[in-house]
Amino acid sequence: MATLPPRRNPTPTKISKQHLTPLQILLQMGFPKHRAEKALAATGYRGVQLASDWLLAHVNDPLLDDNSPRDYILYACPTGPFLQQLQKFWEKSSALCGWNGAHNYMPHITLVSFFKAPDEDVLHLAQGLKSVMDRQGATLNEPLKLETYTSPNFMGFFVAEEHADYLKRIAMQYVKEVSNATINVEPHVKSLHLSLAYKFPNSHFTNLKSLVDELDPNVACSWEVRLYSRDPRINSKQVHKVIHTYSPTESDELDLRSGDYVYISSEALSNSPDGWVEGTSWLTGLSGLLPESYTQRTAETDAWTLHKKVSLNHISSPSETKNSPQKTDQVQMVDCQMIIIMMKLKKANTNSENLYANIVHFKKSENTEDEVGDALKEQNIDIHFAYCSPSFRCIQTCDAFLQGLNKRDKVKIKIEPGLFEWLVWYPECLPDWFTVEELKNAGYNIDENYQPFINEKDLKESKENCEQFYLRSAFVARGAVSANPMGNILFVGHAATLDTCAHELLGRRTRLANDMTKLIQKVPYCSLIQMTCQQDKWEIVEPPCYPITHSANQRFDWKILLN
Repeated sequence: MATLPPRRNPTPTKISKQHLTPLQILLQMGFPKHRAEKALAATGYRGVQLASDWLLAHVNDPLLDDNSPRDYILYACPTGPFLQQLQKFWEKSSALCGWNGAHNYMPHITLVSFFKAPDEDVLHLAQGLKSVMDRQGATLNEPLKLETYTSPNFMGFFVAEEHADYLKRIAMQYVKEVSNATINVEPHVKSLHLSLAYKFPNSHFTNLKSLVDELDPNVACSWEVRLYSRDPRINSKQVHKVIHTYSPTESDELDLRSGDYVYISSEALSNSPDGWVEGTSWLTGLSGLLPESYTQRTAETDAWTLHKKVSLNHISSPSETKNSPQKTDQVQMVDCQMIIIMMKLKKANTNSENLYANIVHFKKSENTEDEVGDALKEQNIDIHFAYCSPSFRCIQTCDAFLQGLNKRDKVKIKIEPGLFEWLVWYPECLPDWFTVEELKNAGYNIDENYQPFINEKDLKESKENCEQFYLRSAFVARGAVSANPMGNILFVGHAATLDTCAHELLGRRTRLANDMTKLIQKVPYCSLIQMTCQQDKWEIVEPPCYPITHSANQRFDWKILLN
């Protein structure tokens, strides 16, 4: 593509555009202030698109203009192998003994019990948590000690006294930080614990205890402090997820849609004479009759909104450390370290990407990424670590590539904001990316414990020129190699990534902006390069597979990067 010549008489434009908050943009769009604030609170302040979609979905909600505040709660939540262990326990205990009180929530330790806050204070609550956790001494530099406890009416883990005092101090600081004239917050007064089972029949005690005895509280675990909120209509109701869609045939029936949740009272369930119960839709706020058999009870927390999460610690267990050399030996089996750098497939459909509660329905229209992975598999190429730009299409490409390589379940994708495109191409603001939790809920195998080399906050605050863009990419590539010196690494990013991540490892200078722009015009979708390291020296070699070509994709010549 030819470079545009400068215009002699350019059209006058506004040099800088005032940065508007999501609330200001919604007000400019014509939404009333109280509705805009309600939508932002209900969607976790995730941006204008999500809030406006929520308003559209709730246009007939009878409580849309009601000023009842949402319920907020502060949890400490486990992640990593310990969480996986607990989730398996949840499944086994439910299948073996049926529903009990613990199944109604995700695994957690309550730090601050439910409190109410007006919608206009949602940012204050989230920023207050960040402020508390940014203070010196807020991060715990050792594993959280848990002690197993079982009795005929409760089973769980109690937090050891020294760590319970630490968590209570965090909770008290948060209470002081956010309390004001309109928010009344009280710290959790009970002994800090993680519930495994309660409100169960005595006949299930033996089976539940045997399952609890299988749990290891010392397994590797990182913890996060999370701020959640819920629709006040959930209070004292059961939450059911829709498992079969239903289109109403009568005016008093509720439309059941895939991905929706329904709030149903216990009384309605126990008193129904015909299997039809009254419920309220999480997606629309509408109420009506529905067939109970078309739904399935699920954890109440599935219908909550996450507002903020902050790492509490990042600790490896002794067992993990003990096993790590064995994993390293497996990675050492490669002849020489290799890096694959790959460009994403074509641009994502932004409408589909931003539809409210619709991420899981985004379908791939191409299988090119799978083909590339299959081609590398045929050449006995293995990947041990995968780093990916937070752009959704990059994540889809990386996921499909690993699937073609039969490594999707074995290699977790590390979301690295430092691999994003040159910021000059985004003068107003960065895109709103999906969170790790949203991606995991959509089925992607994301490394939730990964700490990026360059976080999103640093990226948003950066004003970089072309040289700094190269330096940013080089910093990520160098950091990945240093962190993983004995395994093959995959980077999935954008057209420029093939050059910006490779240049420093190859000992080359950064390109000028015009040269880079011309180069990336010759990089079609799904292009890749291969680099190998021999005697501490990196070089580009011929890729292990032919470039993908079809009517919409030109042939990629990897040798252009040698110029």
